[in-house]
Amino acid sequence: MTFALISALVVLAVLVLFVVIPYEVKHQNMDTTLQPHDRLLVNKIAPRYNGIHHQDIVVYYAEGQYRVGRVIGEPGQSVE
Repeated sequence: MTFALISALVVLAVLVLFVVIPYEVKHQNMDTTLQPHDRLLVNKIAPRYNGIHHQDIVVYYAEGQYRVGRVIGEPGQSVE
């Protein structure tokens, strides 16, 4: 039982450090989809293998803070 608990904690620590990060929505820029104080687990690995595509929800760093938004254009497209 102790080994199983320690193993589970190690797996959880690895996931949090390398695979997912917790994020709390702070802004209302995605009000119809995400509300302020909603909590997300952000997958850090998937974009490296699958890329980022139109309509994906992403967490990005801008103006000194992390923000959440939806991708509205891809390389080569123009956004008006």
